[in-house]
Amino acid sequence: MAFLHKKETEKATGELKKASQLDPNNMEAAVMLGRLYSLYEQKRGLARELLERALTAEPHRDDVRFDLARVYALTGEEKKSLQEFQRIFADEPRYGLYHTEFAKILIAAGEKKAARSHLQRAIVIAPDFEPAKKLLESLDKEEKGAAPPEEKKGN
Repeated sequence: MAFLHKKETEKATGELKKASQLDPNNMEAAVMLGRLYSLYEQKRGLARELLERALTAEPHRDDVRFDLARVYALTGEEKKSLQEFQRIFADEPRYGLYHTEFAKILIAAGEKKAARSHLQRAIVIAPDFEPAKKLLESLDKEEKGAAPPEEKKGN
């Protein structure tokens, strides 16, 4: 973990692999490896395996469910991603990030009204959360640009 904090990902990966080999039940090492691997397109399959294993062992962990949903979205498994996000939202999450990331997926799926609702919820949860604010602003601008021009009334 110290290597991660120092942004030395190669050393962190090596140590996390060792921790997993020494204790295959060390779910925190599996989760952290899964998170690291999710950053690299060619390793997302490994990330998925590790995160699925960790979530099976610790199904209460919304942070792991979130990471897994993100990996599913990145690998084109939108349906699975949506299912995981829906499980997260079954109990109101405490983090605006979850709502914001889910909104991105909804926007990509053309569900802008639902995305707007999640972004608004993110801002209620975390009023200063800039990613949610910016995405909501971009939706507002897009809607204003798509609206038909108003007719000018003559005198």
